[in-house]
Amino acid sequence: SSLEDDINYKTNLNIALVVKNILNNFESFFNQLDDTQKKELLRTLIKEIQVYPSKNAKGRKIKKIEYYFNVNDLTNLVTA
Repeated sequence: SSLEDDINYKTNLNIALVVKNILNNFESFFNQLDDTQKKELLRTLIKEIQVYPSKNAKGRKIKKIEYYFNVNDLTNLVTA
């Protein structure tokens, strides 16, 4: 193992810990953001939301959410 590999491992581990912490405390983290930051964060995470048709907006239900990342990768990060 080279020094560069060790640094990359530690960097990835640190990133994983930050992501894990944010995910475990997402509600608290999200509530600290102002409305503009919340909107920006959601637009960064969510690529597309598909909804079932409805005659009124309150009756619409989410059909599918497509993210800019693989949800399984996040799960693996959090359980690591």
